[in-house]
Amino acid sequence: MSLEKPISTIKKAVQRMAEESAEKESLDKPEQRHYDDVFTSYKILRMLEPKRLEVYIKTTAKSQELKNEIGAELFNVFDEVWIDATKEGKSEIKNEVDQLESTFKLLFPKEYNSELERIDKKYLKEKAEQVKNDPRVVQAFSGKEELLNKALDTTTSSMLDLMSYNRNAPKSKYY
Repeated sequence: MSLEKPISTIKKAVQRMAEESAEKESLDKPEQRHYDDVFTSYKILRMLEPKRLEVYIKTTAKSQELKNEIGAELFNVFDEVWIDATKEGKSEIKNEVDQLESTFKLLFPKEYNSELERIDKKYLKEKAEQVKNDPRVVQAFSGKEELLNKALDTTTSSMLDLMSYNRNAPKSKYY
């Protein structure tokens, strides 16, 4: 794994995943079993697809850093709105990518990849605007626009990394 600061990055990623698990159970903080579950899933993924694990750890660590920087309350509002916004647009981007694939992929592979990146960036920009204008975000981040911009930049950058990796990675035989 070629992480810049592997120990601290992994710790942040594990913390974020354990907190997510605890939140799903309406717990205030993670228990040891949450951390154990994260480590187990990371060990399995490391054996099966180490590069995918590296990308996931980096993006999850960024998410934890963002949460630490803007605070749990603002992070939770932002995260909820981001999830809602991106759920809505999955079919939009899939249709656009499917159309592109049918015309470009075999004939123009370089253009295909740059066009995919353009579509991803356009999609994320639209979602960022949607999140920025959502009443819940407007209210929560009133007077804290710098923190909102940080959240948007961090999230769109991480999503672009994940989307790019998932598109370019060899197809997994496991999922």
